[in-house]
Formats: sequence, structure tokens, C-alpha cells
Amino acid sequence: MQPLPVAPAPAPAPATAPAPATAPPQNRVDSAPVRIAPPPQNNSATADPPSLLPIEAYPRTDSPAPDQPAAGAGSPLTYPTTGMSLELPRRPSAAESAAVQTIGDHNTLPEHLQPMWWNAEVQHSIGIGPATLPITIDRLVQSALAHSVQIQSLMTEPQIRRATIQVEEAQFDWHSFIESQFDDKSDPIGSILTTGSTDGRFEDKTWTAAAGLRQSNRIGGKLEVAQNGGSQRNNSQFLIPNPQGTTRLELNYTQPLLSGAGRFVNESRVVLAKLDYGATDDRTQAQIQDHLIDVTNAYWELYLSRSQLLQRRKLLESARQIYQTLQAREGVDVLQRQILRAQVAVTGREAEVIRSQTEIRNSQARLRRLINDPELIAAMPLEWTPQDHPLDFRVDISAYASAQTALTSRPEIGEAMKRVRALSVQADVAKNEILPRLDFVIRSYVAGLEENADTLGSWTRQWTDGRPSYGMGMLYEFPIGNRAAKGRLQRSRLELSREIHDFESTVEQTLLEVDIAVRETQTAYREMVSKQRAVFAAAAEVQYLDQRWRALPSQQDSAVLLLENLLDAQQRLGNEESAFATAHVNYALSWIALRRAMGTLLSMQKEPIAQPVIDGLPEPPPLQDAQGESVLQPTRLPATAWGRDRIQHPPGVLTR
Repeated sequence: MQPLPVAPAPAPAPATAPAPATAPPQNRVDSAPVRIAPPPQNNSATADPPSLLPIEAYPRTDSPAPDQPAAGAGSPLTYPTTGMSLELPRRPSAAESAAVQTIGDHNTLPEHLQPMWWNAEVQHSIGIGPATLPITIDRLVQSALAHSVQIQSLMTEPQIRRATIQVEEAQFDWHSFIESQFDDKSDPIGSILTTGSTDGRFEDKTWTAAAGLRQSNRIGGKLEVAQNGGSQRNNSQFLIPNPQGTTRLELNYTQPLLSGAGRFVNESRVVLAKLDYGATDDRTQAQIQDHLIDVTNAYWELYLSRSQLLQRRKLLESARQIYQTLQAREGVDVLQRQILRAQVAVTGREAEVIRSQTEIRNSQARLRRLINDPELIAAMPLEWTPQDHPLDFRVDISAYASAQTALTSRPEIGEAMKRVRALSVQADVAKNEILPRLDFVIRSYVAGLEENADTLGSWTRQWTDGRPSYGMGMLYEFPIGNRAAKGRLQRSRLELSREIHDFESTVEQTLLEVDIAVRETQTAYREMVSKQRAVFAAAAEVQYLDQRWRALPSQQDSAVLLLENLLDAQQRLGNEESAFATAHVNYALSWIALRRAMGTLLSMQKEPIAQPVIDGLPEPPPLQDAQGESVLQPTRLPATAWGRDRIQHPPGVLTR
């Protein structure tokens, strides 16, 4: 991603009205049919729009927007880029969409719309800040992924669940143990068999110790290997030798045969932890997508607010021109009522301009809150200039293909499937618990004995004297009625049935959202086309009324009515321009909503379970776009990403 070029931002140009020179004199709007025709190729996209335009010239340019591929270039357009890419067909060439459309021909949709006069000016300074900071959706998304505290919080949750997998895997680890105990007893003698006499007390000193390993394996068995040792000294005649040292090496193993047997039962907690991690990962991905949609919405709100400010300034300038004209003719052929009416229009439109400037600042504040980039926070006094324009051409959408993609890509469906699998595992475990407990037990040991409390010598003799001892048996246990296990099984099956219904509901909701998103995208384009035609019709009305107002004789009642109609028509033109800009932004948002409904707005590459840990912390998962290309690791962007080299100052503005 190349940084935007640094260039001085042009100063805001006054919305003056140059005289139209492209329309022939005979093409009067009150005598000729209104037609939307392509303008001459030498029109400039950056020229200030006249306040009153002939309909054939309202306005159009064939120049590509900045940072956009030229028409018919053949390369796929990307909208927007990082993490939110839409692979769209190429923009139709001018030759492919050169057919002239009339305002009344509502059944025919053009392949692309005519650019409006404010499209290029939105990218440059409009005089509401000391300098400009160009922004794009791609850069805002990257900055949000790197700095947004909401996203950082969301991305922590899967790591928490991932740590649970390690906890569950640890149940199969080997456990070491060491035990040691010393007892010094002095008990009264209650039987001659204790010491061989009844005199005195029974004095016994015993020391025991054990060390070994234990493990529970994945098929349910429990293995223990232990080395025991100790010594004993007392005043009994029956302890031979006295004192003595003893050792014993034991091997014990217990294997369930019914309840608790098998890998699927003993590994169920690990499987459930992995499914929970996957479901949390899908849920996090959906929440990150929602946050990035909020960032995109705030960007287009800023774009719309700047467009509406330009429109309202143009509308205000038109009212000021009328007001100045009336003031110049006061006392000649203008009534005081006409001047007051024009003054009301001027003051009302000034209030709209003030409100639009506030909306721009509010949009910048919302972007700052959603992104949390410190450098954006420091750039709040600047004027943020959007560099990405909404789509202005039609793209055919397949509802069936979109639904198929959603079924395989929506994170909500993936999360629901993992919940179904988790409850299925729990139901299988509950079914196993219905079985009785039947364990096979086997043990074996070798033992040694040495006089004079020689424990080490006893350990040596355990390998040389005698032979190993062993024993085996079965352990059976079954609750009468087995109500607890049956209740758990019934509960698990009911929970599984409920989750299956929830999964079906999620699928139906997904298909509904895709269906609505496809329809809304198609409708948004048709609505945008109609709004542009309404703008052209309103511009024709303004031109017609302006010509009537300037050309008719000075008849007082008629002049007042014509002035009223002209000001109302100008207001309607401003409203239609604002409505078109809103529809244009809604078309852009409809594409984002469609990609969100399809589940291809953003994808998160799943981490391998056995991932190396660096400095005690695992690396966060890389975020990827819909095509699988890595777009960003959530690390801080370089300081130059929003640095001083990208801040553009109007001519004459000096910075330290």
C-alpha cells in the first residue's frame, strides 16, 4: 500500500456561477424535451459547478476518480481494499454505456451513473480546518485492527479459550509424587501379642517413604509405578529382624471395560474445549466484522456530510446572488417583500451550512472513537478528506451463488455447527455413563528385607531374592435404577435437539439476510438512478424559473410569485442533491452489508493448536481477506502511516 502523494490542498473555491457555454441557444428547457446526454469530453471534474446549469451539461466528467483505475482498464476493481474487498466486474466503458437516457425512461437502467460535481471536491479541502489529512477505507480498517480497543478485547477471548485446550490436554500428563512419614509411638500394651509381655509400653519407631509416577491414559486406564521404602524399630519380640529395613516396588493398573472406557469418552473434554475455541473464534470474527462495518459506516457518513456541506454552500451562494441582485434593484422594480423573502432564504441556508460543518466534526469524532489511533486523535483539528468514492456502476448479483457462499462462509453458521457437535459429544458421553462400572485391576510388586534398618540393602535384595508377586481382579458397580445417568442422557438429548433447531433457525436467518442484502443492493442502484434523474429534473426546473424570473416584465404580483417559485425550486434542487448523495452512499453500504451477509467480509486464519509460544505469549492469529491473502498482523502501524508527511496544508498555511 503506497502512501498517498503529498501535495498542497487547494483552497476552497467560492461557489460562483459561471455562465453556461455548452448549451445551444435553441435548446430552451421550456420548449425542448429534457434529455440526459453525455457532455463534451473536455469538461473538468474539478471546476466549480454553476449555480444554474443547462440540463445537458449537469455535470459530467469521463476522467477517472483519483486513485481509481480508468474506465475499461480491464483490471478488477477493489472496493474497498484491505479486509473488505469486493471483486467486481470492470467498469463499463464509455462506448458501452453511451446510449442516451431520457428522464421518462424509468425501465432502462444505465450501466453507470454520471459523476456529480461534488465528487472530486470532497477529496480536497473545503476550508473547515488548518490542513487536510487524506483517509481511505483501507487505511482506516488497518488502523482499527491495530489500535481499536474493542477489537483488541475481542481478539483476546479466543486466546483465553485456547488456553483451556492446554488445561484439558494436561489430564493425560504424567504426575510425579513423593511421600514420606515418620511415626514415634508410645502406646499402652493391651495384649500380650503386641510385644510378648505386659510390662511397660509399646515403643515403636517407623519411617516410610514412597516415590513414583501416575498417569491416566486416553483409553481410561490409570497406571501407577511406585517405589516404597522404610525402616522399623520397636520393643516387640515378634519383629524379626529388629530393627529392619523394607522396600517394595509396586506396579498398579486399572482399566475400565464399560463405563469410562474408550478414547471418545476420555478425550471428550479436549474435544469440547477445541469446539468451544472454534465457536468463540467464529463469534469473534463476526464481532470484528461488525466493528469494521461501523468504521466503514462512519467513513461514508463523513463522505456524505462533506458532500452535503458542498451542496448547501452552493445553495447558499445561489440565494445570495438573488439577494444581491434584488438589493441592487431596490427602489427600481423590486418590492421590499422580495428582498425580505430572499433574506429569509439566505439566513435559513446559512443555518444549514453551520449544521453540516458540525456533522462533519461529529463524523470525524465517531471515526476517532472506533479506531483509537493516537495519531488520528492528534489529527482531530485537521480536515479529514475521504479519498474513496462509492461505486457508480451496476453489478449483476446472483442470489443463489450468494446464498451458497453464505452457507459455507458465515461465521454464525460455523459457530452453530460447532455447538451442535459439542452437544453431540456430550450426548455420546452421557450414553456411555448409562453402562455399569466394570474395571479390570492388576497389580504386581517385588519386595526386599534387610536387618539393622538398612533400607538401601533391602532395595538391593528386592531384585535378587524371591520372585515378583502379582494379583488381578474385577470391580463391578451399578446404581440401583441408574436415575442420575438416565437423567443426564435425557437432558443431553434434549439440549442437542434444541441446538439442532437453533442451527436450522440460524441457516434460515442467514438465507433471509442474504436475500434481503441482494435485493437491497439491487434496489439501491435503481433508487440511486432515480435520484440522479430527479436531480437533473430539479436542475432543469431551476434553470427554467431563473430564465422566467430574469426575462419577464416587472409585474409586481407575478414577480413575487416567480421569486417564490425560484427559491423553492432551488431548495428542491438542494434536497434532491442531498437525497442522491444519500442514495449513493447507501449503495456503497449495501455492498458492505451484502459481503457481511455472505460471510466474506473478513476471514480469520485459524491457529494450529500446537503453536509455539514466544516470550510467554502466543502470536495473535493473522487476519485475512476473502481471497486468503494476509492483510494485517494486529501490530501498531508505523508512525508515518498517519504522520506529518501525509498532512496537506492549504496554500499560505505554515506549520512548525
